[in-house]
Amino acid sequence: MKKLTVVLMGLFVLSFIGSAYADYLGNKDSKFFFPENCSYAKLIKKDNIVKFTTFDAAVAAGYKVSSKCKDDAPFVGNKSSKLYFPADCSYVKLIKDENKNTFTDEASAKKAGYTRSSKCSDSK
Repeated sequence: MKKLTVVLMGLFVLSFIGSAYADYLGNKDSKFFFPENCSYAKLIKKDNIVKFTTFDAAVAAGYKVSSKCKDDAPFVGNKSSKLYFPADCSYVKLIKDENKNTFTDEASAKKAGYTRSSKCSDSK
């Protein structure tokens, strides 16, 4: 019984810590998310905030990265061509929304079978 109480207390503490920590904040209304330190994230009404610990978790939940504070969404892939681009590349605007796939780093894009485009190769 004592072990069960200790385990339950540990789970309670971990769930509290996990819910308080978020690297990204989503807006339930717009379905966009922002890095938690982005000034636009501070404009989300308290009742509309959804917390995500990772960029990929926000994307998996169906949220799109906002173009505001976009430095935290470094790469965007095209599902049709299997090419990926730096997020600040002008070619990203030409990709249809349903064909966009976001990546937190180049290794993730390559692992998913994407190749870096030669367009905007000077972007970082």
